Amino acid sequence: RVSSFTLVGIGEFDLNDDNHPVVVKIETGTGEDYFVGFNRAVGPNAQNVEADDKVTIVQVSGGNGLSYSQSYLKDHLWEGEVYTENNFANTGEPLSVKVTSIDTSTEPGTAGIQITFGSDLHTCDSNDECLDDGVYCNGVEMCDTNGGIPGVCVSSGNPCQSGLKCVE
Repeated sequence: RVSSFTLVGIGEFDLNDDNHPVVVKIETGTGEDYFVGFNRAVGPNAQNVEADDKVTIVQVSGGNGLSYSQSYLKDHLWEGEVYTENNFANTGEPLSVKVTSIDTSTEPGTAGIQITFGSDLHTCDSNDECLDDGVYCNGVEMCDTNGGIPGVCVSSGNPCQSGLKCVE
C-alpha cells in the first residue's frame, strides 16, 4: 500500500501543466485528517517564516477538511526525510510520508512524496534488513532510525542530479 505523488506549491499552481496536486489528503476515517503539501516559497508564499520549500504535514482537529477547524503543523521535511505515525488512526499500523525529491530549479518547483501504510512499511534495526526493491530511481534501501528503534526501511531518494529525469 504505497502511493507516490508529485506536488506543486500554491504559488506556482498556474504553471502546473502536468496537473500535479497542490495538496494530498490522507483520510483517517475521522474528522482528524492529514494534509501533505509543498510549501514552495514563491508568489503568495514568498515571505514564509517557516518551512520554505519544504513538504509540510498538517493535521486538522475536525471538520474532515471540509470546514474550518484548528490545524496543527506536524512536521516539515527536506528531501530524504520521513514522517511516521506508528499507530495511524488507531489501526495499529504505521503510516509514513517520505520526501523523495524537491526540485526548485524548475517552474513549477516540485516535491515528490511517497506515502506508505501498513505491512509495506518494514521495521528494521540495520541496513542489512532492508531488501533492494530493484528500482534504481528511488535510490538505495536503508534503515531510517530517526524516529527511534526499531527503524523503518526507506528508499534514499532519486540518485540523479537535481533537475534531471531519472530513467530506469
